[in-house]
Amino acid sequence: MKIGDKRAVVAMAVALGGAGIIAGALFGGGKPATAQPAPVADSSCAKLAALALDRTEIISARIQQAGTSIDGAVNPGLPGMPGGTVSGLPEFCRVIGHIHPEAGSDIGFEVWLPTDGWDGRPSGAEVHMNVPFPGSPSPLPVVLNVTVPTLTVFRPAAGKATGAAVIVCPGGGFQGLAIGHEGAYVAKWLADRGVTAFVLKYRVRVESGFRLPTDVRRHPEQFGDQERFMDPARKLAVADGIQAIRYLRANAGVYGIAPDRIGIMGFSAGALTTMGVIMDTAPADRPNFGAPIYGSMEDKAPPKDGPPLFIAAAQDDPTVPPAKSLAVFSAWTAAGLPAELHIFETGGHGFGLLKQGKATDNWPIVFEAWLKAHHWATSADAAPARN
Repeated sequence: MKIGDKRAVVAMAVALGGAGIIAGALFGGGKPATAQPAPVADSSCAKLAALALDRTEIISARIQQAGTSIDGAVNPGLPGMPGGTVSGLPEFCRVIGHIHPEAGSDIGFEVWLPTDGWDGRPSGAEVHMNVPFPGSPSPLPVVLNVTVPTLTVFRPAAGKATGAAVIVCPGGGFQGLAIGHEGAYVAKWLADRGVTAFVLKYRVRVESGFRLPTDVRRHPEQFGDQERFMDPARKLAVADGIQAIRYLRANAGVYGIAPDRIGIMGFSAGALTTMGVIMDTAPADRPNFGAPIYGSMEDKAPPKDGPPLFIAAAQDDPTVPPAKSLAVFSAWTAAGLPAELHIFETGGHGFGLLKQGKATDNWPIVFEAWLKAHHWATSADAAPARN
């Protein structure tokens, strides 16, 4: 990685909620994981979700060669994880157990997401790394250079699924993805409440000209400048989000979900992606509900059949003005569309599902109440936020 690119990654790391301390991880002090190969394209990867796997068993299979299905595939395991044998796995898919060990997740199925205008060949390798994050006792996982969009599936325990599904879009300024506390952790939280969750790993890459706003409360123009810079990348992410909706509706029976109970939520850049999917698509591809968390929307009227929204932000967010969340709520209200807004006094930017001893620790509680009020979620024994 060139020095200029590293500087851009530092800015991206701040977009994930970090600060200057992350620079050490990017310039040699961090622990980048081995780059992951991309799954070979084939829509029948969805059949993985129908496999009867024991959720308590740790399974990690990476079978990448194109070809026919195989039985009794030998699983070498990941570092620190046992190997094993998995039956009936197509060779072009991946099943990942504990995709991020910190998430405490059970089984995540990662499937390739077909995308219009892309031939399935990756350009460069993904970079997986753990970076320090204020408010977290341990480094958090980040993914850079995503060229192959995927969905990673987190399913509820047997007999607990409500039939609802949520696509989770991590943030990262469209430079990378905070795949843990804004992705896998949130997906596991949803699965514990009966919602089948799909983490969308949309396409991102580091841009050398990326500059993150640092004090939008006093300089709101900074955010407008950054929005314009990020718009080409935002449109790419929105295209992946729309394709995710189409894919899930077409394969709803495979995943045990209802095609009219599919929502989308996102954080920061993922929230911009969420609103783009809601605003910039045909009614047939529109989600049934949405949750933009510390995000914004385009300056245009919402669709006439816009879905219910849950909106949350922190008043002290230095990166995305909380007024942007208020604007989303006001636009929905003016259009006579259902929306719920929560602006918490403290929490900053990038809080995700972290528990920091701040007001935003409580957003999952009110989000769960909102999901239950709409009959998308059930009760869960799991804690509402991660320490």
